Amino acid sequence: MVPRAEVDHWTDLETDLAAHLMGVAQRVAQAQMKLLAPTRVGLMIAGFEVPHTHLHVVPIDHMEHLDFAQADTEPDGDDLDALAAQLSEAMKS
Repeated sequence: MVPRAEVDHWTDLETDLAAHLMGVAQRVAQAQMKLLAPTRVGLMIAGFEVPHTHLHVVPIDHMEHLDFAQADTEPDGDDLDALAAQLSEAMKS
């Protein structure tokens, strides 16, 4: 389970919560590596989009994939649901 504490800046997270989030991010990244086979999985805490701490766990093949300008602004909802289900299953194994 990922907590939903409203903490604006990641440096203000309680140490245990920050460690928990990092552990969840590792599990998500491992599932992405298994399922999507990217070169790497990037991790970013930007904090400008919404006023709370959240992690971006992004499968990448080069640094430009971490640029928000590269994000798909109109992803197919069905594709996202299918990928979420596959990632969920990959995280269970």
